[in-house]
Amino acid sequence: MPTITPFNVISTATITSFDIDGIEIKLFTSAKIRVNLFGADEQRVDIRYVSLIGNDYVNWGNDDQYIITFVANALGFTIQ
Repeated sequence: MPTITPFNVISTATITSFDIDGIEIKLFTSAKIRVNLFGADEQRVDIRYVSLIGNDYVNWGNDDQYIITFVANALGFTIQ
């Protein structure tokens, strides 16, 4: 990968939805969740990663809705 002179990029996007398309699990320890963020035109505008560790990981159990709520809270979103 080439090295460049630092270059600042500033952008703003309105996020209207998200999906989860990958979870990397360390059994009995943690999960790393890949989250795609989408704008009103349903185009992906960003990708974020959220970590699930400690009691949050233990509380997950087998409830997928728990993960959706956890990710929304971690990213500051309100589910409608």
